[in-house]
Amino acid sequence: MAAAGVVVIALAAALTSWAVTALAGVHLGAVRAAQAGLNAAVPALVILGVGLAGYGFMPRRAVALGYGLAAWSFLIQMVGSTVNAPAWLLDLSLVHHMAMAPAVAPNWSADAVMMLAAVCAAAVGSAAFARRDLVAA
Repeated sequence: MAAAGVVVIALAAALTSWAVTALAGVHLGAVRAAQAGLNAAVPALVILGVGLAGYGFMPRRAVALGYGLAAWSFLIQMVGSTVNAPAWLLDLSLVHHMAMAPAVAPNWSADAVMMLAAVCAAAVGSAAFARRDLVAA
């Protein structure tokens, strides 16, 4: 449900941007705007998958893990690009791998790799959660 919500919100924001730019007389294109929205949703889905993995293994730290990954990604991208950090450090940021769509075409191969990581993290977290010894109250 959360992943579907992320995708719906990203598409709604993208199509709203398309409508506003169309009203301003700028031709963006609905498909290009939707692609940009989906491109922007991928890092959020990775954070969601990592958060689910964290919840499966250590539920009390799952929120900190998800927010920590988001903060780390933005911090590395913002500071790293300012000080010309090495490429290996910038590669540790989820935001660094997101194309600046719609100005450029989305990098679908990078998005696919990040989505594979998100799905794997979510699957591992779900499996770990299912194996936990939960007691009903």
